[in-house]
Amino acid sequence: MVEPSTALAIKQLITAARHVLIVPHSVPRPDGDCLGAALAMAEWCGQLGIAQTVFCQWPAPPSLEYLPGVNAISHDPTVIAATPYDLVIMVDFGHLANSGLPDQLSSALARGVPFINIDHHPKNNDAGGQVVLVVERAAATCEIIYAIFDQLHVTITPTMATNLMTGLMTDTQNFTNLATTTSSLTAAAELVKRGAAPNKITNYTWRNKAVPELQLWGKMLLRLHRNSEDMIVTALTAEDLTE
Repeated sequence: MVEPSTALAIKQLITAARHVLIVPHSVPRPDGDCLGAALAMAEWCGQLGIAQTVFCQWPAPPSLEYLPGVNAISHDPTVIAATPYDLVIMVDFGHLANSGLPDQLSSALARGVPFINIDHHPKNNDAGGQVVLVVERAAATCEIIYAIFDQLHVTITPTMATNLMTGLMTDTQNFTNLATTTSSLTAAAELVKRGAAPNKITNYTWRNKAVPELQLWGKMLLRLHRNSEDMIVTALTAEDLTE
């Protein structure tokens, strides 16, 4: 999935940096894969003795507030503007407009700041970078980062394992959708060995539903019916959402 030369090039760029800016996507709102990937990369930078800052325009949703390190993420672009970063790592997106920092990152590119771009989406063609690692067959960006760590024999701590497993589980919908592959399951098994707890992640991301959310589901299910075109349909109104 990841060539040894590519993994080594990523490590060389990181170890040559003084301060790394790690950016998950802000558009759409952050999810388990982008945050898990960013936080695992941040911890690896820390292991290498490199200062790092993670920026995301929006706070993590309540279902992801358990992620190790999530409270250290910066949401203030003015703080980032004053941060002396000399390397940018983009995870789980490839368009600067989705970064929450489009102007700042465009300026950084123009100044020659090196970029590492790690993603699994096929339409990744805007930002570029010194290293562009797009693996479309990967179930999640977290699977790619696990493969990088595996190539480089990185010590994956329980907190890194939890962050990476969250990305795998949320992007595969608990290993039930078509993104689930032998490689994603193999990565998951290795992450469990390193301290990830799938039951805990499931409880937070899939079973932890607020009462208003369940009430909305109740309204949708009550209105469920088969229409004249033999389609199963339902609806929510603006009043439902306000209520």
